[in-house]
Amino acid sequence: MLALAGVAIPTHLQGRVLVGPGAAAAPAFVFGARDRMDIEYDMMRSARDGRFLYIRNFEPELPYAGHIIYRNQSAIMQEWLRLQAERKLTGPAALWMRTQRPAEELYDTQADPHQIQNLSAEPAHRATLARMRNAVTDWMARAGDQGLVNEPEMIQRMWPGGVQPQTAQPYIVPRRTTEAPARQASMRVEGATEVVIYVPTQGASIGYTTEEGPTPKWRLYTGPILVDAPMTLRAKAIRYGYKESVETRVTFTKL
Repeated sequence: MLALAGVAIPTHLQGRVLVGPGAAAAPAFVFGARDRMDIEYDMMRSARDGRFLYIRNFEPELPYAGHIIYRNQSAIMQEWLRLQAERKLTGPAALWMRTQRPAEELYDTQADPHQIQNLSAEPAHRATLARMRNAVTDWMARAGDQGLVNEPEMIQRMWPGGVQPQTAQPYIVPRRTTEAPARQASMRVEGATEVVIYVPTQGASIGYTTEEGPTPKWRLYTGPILVDAPMTLRAKAIRYGYKESVETRVTFTKL
């Protein structure tokens, strides 16, 4: 989409141009990853070429299913768990409920589209296994995969000294202003005026509302807001892992 719109693609984004000018050739591999699922920790990496699917389980001692409360609420999971407890699951249906997994998996998706027969230990597929294993290792290095960093260390990186940072307070300013931004409790505007909201904390999302009271309906800020009548505009921001910002409130009146 960025390429079709003529927008330069940021260097930190992965992927390729699929259609239009500059469309890239199909890659040799498509990569995948699975990490934490709600309260359940996991780490899986995969690669798929036109025929084979390779999966590396970094936590082979964990089960496939895991204990995910949200998923367990579904009717199909309740039935699956009941059959497992009664030892009535057989064949492929029982594979997913195993308590452990192999460290590596390799499937021929043409001959085995449901990925039942693991070929990773088959001598005839050693070359394919090595090729796809190396592809995953190279991709993890190129992408700067953080999966091998333990979670306490990640927390320390995000919260130095164990102190959770707070998202900066947003600014609400007229779009056409030429002055340095300042937080004002009220503004007098002449005619219809567009205002913008921004926050110094990189990666933060901004919510805004024109409603009063303790439980207003907040909207995600995506662009300039038209002020064409007296109103009070409220905004706050939050970045994932940070505390919510202090609320900014500006009352607009006409000259």
